[in-house]
Amino acid sequence: MDPARNRASVHPSNKLCQRVRWICLALPLSLLLVIGNVHGADVSYFGIIKSIFYQQTNDVAPPTLVSNAYGFISFVVASSNNLVANATVKPSNTTPLRQLMPDTNQFSWRFEDFTNSQSALDGVYPTTIGLLTPASYTTTMATTNDGVRSVALNFYLVVVPLSYPVTPQLTNLAAARDIDSTRDFQLGWDSLGGSTVAIVQLSIMDSASNLVYLSEEPFETGALTGASFSTVIPADTLPPGANLMGHLSIGNPGLPNTNSYPGAIGVAALGKDTQFPLTTRAAPPPPQLEILPPQAGYLRMRLSGETNRIYQIQDSADLLTWTNNFTTNCLQGVFEYTSPIPFSAGTRFYRGKVGQK
Repeated sequence: MDPARNRASVHPSNKLCQRVRWICLALPLSLLLVIGNVHGADVSYFGIIKSIFYQQTNDVAPPTLVSNAYGFISFVVASSNNLVANATVKPSNTTPLRQLMPDTNQFSWRFEDFTNSQSALDGVYPTTIGLLTPASYTTTMATTNDGVRSVALNFYLVVVPLSYPVTPQLTNLAAARDIDSTRDFQLGWDSLGGSTVAIVQLSIMDSASNLVYLSEEPFETGALTGASFSTVIPADTLPPGANLMGHLSIGNPGLPNTNSYPGAIGVAALGKDTQFPLTTRAAPPPPQLEILPPQAGYLRMRLSGETNRIYQIQDSADLLTWTNNFTTNCLQGVFEYTSPIPFSAGTRFYRGKVGQK
């Protein structure tokens, strides 16, 4: 036995949990949304995934990670804490039984194993035994109320092996390295194959591996699919002045198993994940609003800020409700503005505001 295999859920990067979040959480959860879960089972969903991990730093096709780019993941997610006492997965080949490891609350269990090549991954975790027989992966779960449940999954879609999806590749990575977080940012990528069945998710983490953005869950309004070419990250979502890491992930799932363990859903998928750097501009200083000599009974003012920022001039009669009067991209960092409200209209308050919202 290769000692490097005996590492359970250990991986060189502690960011792995976020890297595969889409498959350990979003993918099975999305299937729950579509199929519906029969409440009462100790396990909500479980599954197996084979995935390839890439890293993009420029405009060329992203290469795989330098090491541990090919992964096998087995997961079990309980309906509540402490309902699963033990979980294992056993491929139908000679690969030994694998022990899934719990989180601190025994809510989710996971086993992860990574290799440096596709052939090494397939040698231990094959899709097919021989030429035509699907490799079966039996997940065994010892539960509090349902006893011991064993369910076999495979990387097949009925009688055809699942295929890996297209490798995600960003198209505006340069712009993503200078994001103004006070305005919407549209992140784009090349075609992901066009399939509306494929599950796609964008996640962004900060330097401490905290999740700062996650696109809509699959199958919900606005969710990404293989037919998507871009998504808009809303203004004021990303932290300013930060070095971030994004992951664009896509998965081709098989048909879910809803019968072997009533109330729980099992799924197998093949996936790909491309990680890429993002950088946001430092937080802008407050804009400076200077009153200029009036003109023909109308107030004039000058706003000073940073170049290429969105600024708004707003007015209020009571300092409670503000109305946006003017929006500018402020290409020069300064602009002058004449209020359309005459002095005769009564007392008005004005402010300059940075950002799209």
